[in-house]
Amino acid sequence: MLFRFLQIITNNKNIILEKTNDRIKNNIIVDEKNPCNYLDEFEYSENFDRKLILNNKTYYFNFKFVCDQGGAQKRTLKLTYNFIESQLNILKYTKNKNIYFINILDGDVSSKKINKLKFIIKKNKCEKYQDNIYIGDLHDFYYLYGINYLISEIKINYNKNNNFNHIDIIPINLADPFGIKDNQQ
Repeated sequence: MLFRFLQIITNNKNIILEKTNDRIKNNIIVDEKNPCNYLDEFEYSENFDRKLILNNKTYYFNFKFVCDQGGAQKRTLKLTYNFIESQLNILKYTKNKNIYFINILDGDVSSKKINKLKFIIKKNKCEKYQDNIYIGDLHDFYYLYGINYLISEIKINYNKNNNFNHIDIIPINLADPFGIKDNQQ
């Protein structure tokens, strides 16, 4: 799971990657479970998938898995683009520099569009916030943040509705890195 990966790279066993209702409204992060009950519901972004508070820093996670071509997939990526733009606005307008946004985009369609989603940073002249926002796939996320750790496999798990469920991080057994002992049984 993602929290296990974060435990490994931070060497902290007490990490809690909590489900959150936090979302963005008017360049502010608000805790709102169901904005559909309000007249201004479209002023709210979608909620973040997970939240981590660690060492006085807040990390917000957004997971998208988009595969196959089509209108619904294009709409999902367009909404993701808008969501990332809202995240950049938070970084531009807040005094709190201890907020981080991690947008993990997997699937064959997402991977082909990552550069187009990253374009928003350049378009909005937000290069100075690049350390506070990640836009990419899980493999690159691991590479950037877990380069010193040996992981044999990363599995992203989705429920039957194709919504993110959890991530499994499988570490290499350093006593038997090639699985020889397992095969001898």
